[in-house]
Amino acid sequence: MEKQRNTTATKSCKRLLIIVAFISLFSHPFLAQNFSSKELSNLQLVHAGDYTRRQKLFSNTDITFEVIIPFFNPSQIEIETPISTLTEIYKTVKCVEDYSTTNAGSRIEVSINFPKKGNFNPRPLKVKIGGILEEIPFEKVQIDFNPDEQPPVLIIQFSDGTILSSDDAFSGKPVLTVPSRTKLRFTASLQYIVQLQGYNWELPENSMFRRIREHDFTQTKYIDKAEGPKVIPVCDFEWTVLKEGLIQFPDLDFQVTGYNGCKVSVKFPNFYVEVTPNEETKSNKENSIFSSAFEADDSDYSDLLSEPIPIMLEDCEKLCALRSIEKKSLSYKAKKQRIELEKKLGLPSDQGEFPIFFFYLAITLFAVSAFLLILNIRRKEIIKIIILSLIISGCFAFILFSITKIKTTYAISKGCTILSIPEEMSESKSEIPAGNRVEVKEKSGRWVYISLGETGGWCNKDNILIIK
Repeated sequence: MEKQRNTTATKSCKRLLIIVAFISLFSHPFLAQNFSSKELSNLQLVHAGDYTRRQKLFSNTDITFEVIIPFFNPSQIEIETPISTLTEIYKTVKCVEDYSTTNAGSRIEVSINFPKKGNFNPRPLKVKIGGILEEIPFEKVQIDFNPDEQPPVLIIQFSDGTILSSDDAFSGKPVLTVPSRTKLRFTASLQYIVQLQGYNWELPENSMFRRIREHDFTQTKYIDKAEGPKVIPVCDFEWTVLKEGLIQFPDLDFQVTGYNGCKVSVKFPNFYVEVTPNEETKSNKENSIFSSAFEADDSDYSDLLSEPIPIMLEDCEKLCALRSIEKKSLSYKAKKQRIELEKKLGLPSDQGEFPIFFFYLAITLFAVSAFLLILNIRRKEIIKIIILSLIISGCFAFILFSITKIKTTYAISKGCTILSIPEEMSESKSEIPAGNRVEVKEKSGRWVYISLGETGGWCNKDNILIIK
C-alpha cells in the first residue's frame, strides 16, 4: 500500500514539473509575443526622429541613435559598453521603457560624437535580449563640417574678379597693381555669420574712399547654419588712391555674430596695393578717374579735380566766418569768396547756407497778405481773396521749411576722429578731414554727434567750428 502511494506521488510531481516547464517555455517573450529571431535580426539603430532626417548632421555635435525593442522590459536587456575610436566617440548609452507603440517594450538610445566630416557606419552594438546575444547595426550617416568651428570671414571681390579673404595668409607682396587715380570698386561680403551688428572703416591717407551701395541685409536676420555657409554681400565701396607707392588696403571693420554665438570683429590682414604713376591723367580727361568719381553721390564733388592741399586751422576759421556771413545776409561777395576758397582747398562747394533773410521776408509777406485778406473778405472781392489765400499758403509752407533749415546746426570740421560711442577708448573710428561742412545732430556734454554724408560719429566739440 505504501509503495502504491509513493508511485502516485512521483507521477504527480512529474506532471507538475511538465506543466511548469510548458508554462515557462510559452511565457518566454519570443514565443508569448511571437517575436521571432528574424525580427530581432532586422533591428537597426537609426538617427533619432524622422523629422530630422532631412537636416544636416554636423561634426563635434552629439548625435542620438535609437532602436525600439518590443515586448522586452529594460531588465531583460544587457548592453555591452561600446569602445570609442578616433572617428566616433560614444557619449551615452542607455535603455529605457518605451510606450510609443502598442507593444510596450524598451528603447535603446546611443549618443555619438563624430569629430570629423565624412560618411560613417559605426560598429554594431552588442546587446543581450532575453539572454540571447545580438549585434544591432547602426544606420550609415553623413557628417558635414560644423560651422560653429569656423570663425566669420570677410571676403572682398573687385570688379575685375580678384577675390581676397580675411582667411588668406599675408605674403608681403602687393595683391594688386594699378595706376594712380584708378577707381577700385569692390564688394564686401561676409561668410559664416548669423547676424551683422554694424561696420565702419578708417579713411585711408592720400586717397578717397566712399560707400556707393548698401545691399539688402537685415541686421537682425538670423541665418540657420543648416542652410550652409552662405556668402552674404553687405556693401559696395569705391577706393581711389592719389599717391604712388605701396599703399595699405583700407581698414574695414565688421562687427558680427558667428555661428558659435560669439560677437567678434572681422578685419583684413595688412594687404597692400602697388600704385604706379598714371601718365594719361592730364592728357585724357575723359578717362580721368575724377570725371565720374562721385557719380553716385548726391553732392557735386567734381570740384576735386586737383591735388588736395593741406588745410590749416586758419582756413577752417575763415570758411566758418564766410558761411556765417552768407547765412545772416544776402552778401554775394561772401558766397563767392567761400566758393573760391573751397575750390582752392579741394572741398565740395555746392553746399550753401540758407539765408535767414528769406525767413523774415516770408513772415512779413505772410502778415501783409493776411491783413489784405481780411480787408477783401469784408469787401467780398472773391478773386483777390483766392489770390491772397494762395500767397498765404505758400508763405506758410516756406516758413515751416525755413524753420527746419534754421534749426539744423552745421559746423566746419577742424580735422577730427569720430567714434561710434562718446568714449575715448572706443575701437570703432573714422576720420573726417579738415574743412568739411558737417551736420551737428546731437550734443552730450563735451561730445557732439556729427555726420558727413553717410558717415557719422561722436567727436569732441573742440574739433569743430559751429556756423552761427
